Amino acid sequence: VIGVSGCGKTYSVCTTFPRVTVVDYDNQIDDRDCLAKLEGYFPMWNDKFVKEELKIEGHPTKRFTDLMIKLNPTMGPEQTLFIDSGTTFGDKIMSNLEARRVTDGKTKDGEMNTYWLWAEWARNWLAVLTTIKEMKCNVVMSLHEAEMRDDATGRLEKFGIALPGKQMTPRIPQFFTDVVR
Repeated sequence: VIGVSGCGKTYSVCTTFPRVTVVDYDNQIDDRDCLAKLEGYFPMWNDKFVKEELKIEGHPTKRFTDLMIKLNPTMGPEQTLFIDSGTTFGDKIMSNLEARRVTDGKTKDGEMNTYWLWAEWARNWLAVLTTIKEMKCNVVMSLHEAEMRDDATGRLEKFGIALPGKQMTPRIPQFFTDVVR
């Protein structure tokens, strides 16, 4: 589900899909109707919860894939896993990669490998999306939308997913059977 921030993506998913479990990165679910309908809730924005309750450590992609491994056997086709939002989750992935870039993103000669960040970005997203495809339940991911403007004229050219990257990011929707904007 793709849309601008605040347009009702979360409310729509929580109140219309069957038996929703939320993997929450945004920390913005406060509507009573939405909360009342949830079957499960995982506040991934809360590091203490992730470490102490879920007992999951590591970088954002590892935390996500480890949670999916725990959830997959417990969820079936009559249930919905909702990732809210893929954009905020992507921000966590990018922050982690940027921090690691100083040590991991260098060539054998010690020079900064300018391609490393984007190769790792794609590798992380492929791990996430492959894990999602393996789930036995319905999976919905919300993504924030951004205006794409021409640099020279400022003219609006199109809308796109509000995540960096020119290669992997536009491919995210192809991992889902339906994309709603």
